[in-house]
Amino acid sequence: MKDLSVKEAVAQINTYLNSSVFTPFFVLVDGNKEYREIVRALGQFMKMIHTSDFCGEDAFPDFDKLEDRIQSAKNNVVVVGLGEATVLSGKTSILGKLKDRYFAKKVVILGRRIRKDMTVLAQNDPKFESRRYCKVHSEGSYEVWQISQKLDTAVNATGIKQIIAELEKGDLVRILVKSDAALQADKKIDNAYEMLKIEIPGFSLSYACLEEEEWQGYLADRKVEGYPVHHWRTYIRYALAASVNQPYIRYILKRVKSSAEYRRLIFTGLLDMSWKDEDFFELYQSRKNALKEVKSADIAGYIAKTTIRDDDRIYYLTDNTEAERYEIIKEIGRTEKIPDQISMIYPDIGDYLQNYDFTCKNGEQITAYFAEYKQQKLKNVISENFLNLVTEQAKAGKRLFNVLPTRGKLLEQFDENHDMLYWMDALGVEYLGYIQKRAKELKLHISIWVGKAELPTLTCFNRDFYDDWNEKNKDCTDNFDKLKHAGDVLNGSERRCPYPIHLAAELKLIDRVLDMIKGKLDKKEVKRMILTSDHGASRLAVINNKENKWKMATEGEHSGRCCPVNEIDERPDCATEERDFWVLANYDRFKGGRKASVEVHGGASLEEVLVPVIAFTQLHTAIDIQNLTPVTYSDNVDTIPQLELYSTCVVDHVSVYFNGKHYQAVRNEKNIHKFLVSFPDFRNSGEYKADVYADDNFSDTISFEIERKSGSRKKDQDDFFK
Repeated sequence: MKDLSVKEAVAQINTYLNSSVFTPFFVLVDGNKEYREIVRALGQFMKMIHTSDFCGEDAFPDFDKLEDRIQSAKNNVVVVGLGEATVLSGKTSILGKLKDRYFAKKVVILGRRIRKDMTVLAQNDPKFESRRYCKVHSEGSYEVWQISQKLDTAVNATGIKQIIAELEKGDLVRILVKSDAALQADKKIDNAYEMLKIEIPGFSLSYACLEEEEWQGYLADRKVEGYPVHHWRTYIRYALAASVNQPYIRYILKRVKSSAEYRRLIFTGLLDMSWKDEDFFELYQSRKNALKEVKSADIAGYIAKTTIRDDDRIYYLTDNTEAERYEIIKEIGRTEKIPDQISMIYPDIGDYLQNYDFTCKNGEQITAYFAEYKQQKLKNVISENFLNLVTEQAKAGKRLFNVLPTRGKLLEQFDENHDMLYWMDALGVEYLGYIQKRAKELKLHISIWVGKAELPTLTCFNRDFYDDWNEKNKDCTDNFDKLKHAGDVLNGSERRCPYPIHLAAELKLIDRVLDMIKGKLDKKEVKRMILTSDHGASRLAVINNKENKWKMATEGEHSGRCCPVNEIDERPDCATEERDFWVLANYDRFKGGRKASVEVHGGASLEEVLVPVIAFTQLHTAIDIQNLTPVTYSDNVDTIPQLELYSTCVVDHVSVYFNGKHYQAVRNEKNIHKFLVSFPDFRNSGEYKADVYADDNFSDTISFEIERKSGSRKKDQDDFFK
């Protein structure tokens, strides 16, 4: 029997309807287009019986009830969905039963994908011929894909009733269904990966990339943005991306084939490289940026694994988490080395180590003192040379702070009725370089004065400045002091750490205070804020851990840094008598004084005595200083490197922080906006960067190159002042 066109098939159906045959007429049509055309044509003059109406929600049709319904029809009817139901159930006996059944009215049965079954029936029954069925020529057919109930994905039908109903419409080529029944489906999908390949044309990832539950999660929700870098969704985002900008992520993706490997290597991949490799620090910085939001708990395992790198461990840590910040400081203390890359590894420490240029009386000596003090505090050591320096400066007549004004004298220049005073207990001058850097970031203008506290450096003798200030315009915090005494912001185990990990917390506390100051100025709550302190504190006096030789009639107080005067006392040559106390200016402690564990005050070392007075205002005009000398020259004779700088606004003085030192710039005699700075002790050729300060404010980082030249270029320097 040849295949007919739709028009020919409809004509043959009409012939059947006008004939004396009362057994059903079968129309075998597979393609959706042809099927719908025949349904439309017959629907104009015949009633439709839908097989789906005889199905339970997820049960195959009750063929007996369907047969009864056909028998009770009062008009000629078209039955749809029957063939499809037999295909899905695998039960085709109903076709043979209906084939030979006589009905009161004419019955046309449209069946798809039952050609093979009907051909068998025709071969076994010579009477079943063209008057009883026809085949319609059509392109293609439908497919039913059964999707596992555990997969969270959209389907065309749920349960057999909906499946048959969808097939009766003839709209879809591929029908996705969810059913618990044993369907004779064209394809069964029981994992999310296969489903994704269906839903995403060209999906190229392998099944091994994710665990099955991860594939199920991705199938249910394709979102990959906004997740932690070590999340499997982030891995999918990178794996599917046409290109990845981050060097470290590219490095990891080349080495992994699954999310499990990715989650491990995203943390530990750097450990497989030597920090001396050419591209190490590019990958280090990229990794640091990628892991910026990672929590300490997530990275605890990695921190433990970094110990495999022995004395190089610090190069594999970052300042992203509190736990790592503590470990960096421990490593510096353990190895007694500060890496050249500290500003990349832990920028806050790099800023802390940035020297402040003390321009007060004895400023050069004080600058050198605190530059060395901060290095040794961080390394948790005291060099013999520095200890000798402290001992020498502790003697009467050699104490550098004696010529400085008191804090109270410095505060006289401010107006307690308009300026707000903020007292940060135990804030010493060692943090001035750090505060300069933070003020730049916060767009605050600062002016700094350095004064001395009253001796002994105890709060009870150094709080009158605060008590006497206008009550409405003052505030204070003692968290900094608590941290120095007992590490109060640290947990129990860290509090017992022998290294100065409290420095990490110190810097965060300073940040919070500066943020508060910034907020008050921005909100116009005050026009100027004054930050000062009662006294500083000494870490090195704690590290020194030495009782002096003098036996006093009374025991030392405040960790032995001072001792009440008694008439039988022998005057120590390293102490000064103030307010009925002997006050030590070196790093010893009087006998009987309780040993401190973090930092101490009460004595008269520079770090205990010197206190900052810092005025903060809003930065209305940015101080922009440009380098007019991109290339400078040097030789071994009299040509020294020098830079000409230009300030857009008038400033009092300019200095350049280069190679660990501050160099004062000299103003041009004819142009107050220009300055010349020279580096007489540095002649090496190369490309360099330096930080520029205008007055007390960090301005910017400049770049320049030093070239070696033969002969002298001293005339260039002379020309600057003409």
